[in-house]
Amino acid sequence: MAQTTGLLPIDPAVSPQQVNRILPIRANLLPSEITSGRNARRVRIGLAAAALVVVLLLGAWYAIAARSVGTAEKNRDSIADQVRGAQTRMKSHQELTSTVQDKETITETLGKLLDQDLPWATLVDKVRGASPAGLETASITGTLTTDATTATTTGTAAAPIGMLTVIGNADDKKTIANYVDALGKVKGIANPYLTTASEGANDQVSFTITADITTDARCGQYTKSCATGGK
Repeated sequence: MAQTTGLLPIDPAVSPQQVNRILPIRANLLPSEITSGRNARRVRIGLAAAALVVVLLLGAWYAIAARSVGTAEKNRDSIADQVRGAQTRMKSHQELTSTVQDKETITETLGKLLDQDLPWATLVDKVRGASPAGLETASITGTLTTDATTATTTGTAAAPIGMLTVIGNADDKKTIANYVDALGKVKGIANPYLTTASEGANDQVSFTITADITTDARCGQYTKSCATGGK
């Protein structure tokens, strides 16, 4: 057992005579086992308090995590309900969806079949649209001399695939000449030539013009827009 002793500070209220007669002494007579036990208890209490704080923090974290999981599950269930509702509505429109898909398939097939089609209505509109004032077309006919869908261009020039014949009346020959020049600028028509021109009644000039129909006149009706260019 360890014991410690020490001098106590002098009490100011004690007279010098008493100081000389009584020597104040402080002594720690507690056994070291008791002191160590007290220190150990203080350490255990501190550790228990720290453990309690950790447990409380873990409990709070678990509560927050559980709440977040519950919210996420509710959101998941809500989204699943929306998906099931959308699938149900899609089934009710299945017939319409199938019809649209069939239309797209038919359009794609026609586009491949008619990619090099020759639209006569478009060509006639262009021929009529090129006529100047004072000229009237009475007849426009065309014939194909080769398969319009298989003919290919030669170099940079469009290949002829048919013959165009235009019959009409004009005020004078100059108007007819202007019409011939205008036909030469129409896409899909080449080499316009005035074959006949004769004066008729009412000072009108009857004419016949022939021209080549070229591969440029082809147009995929279901793959691109075919502008008429008519008046």
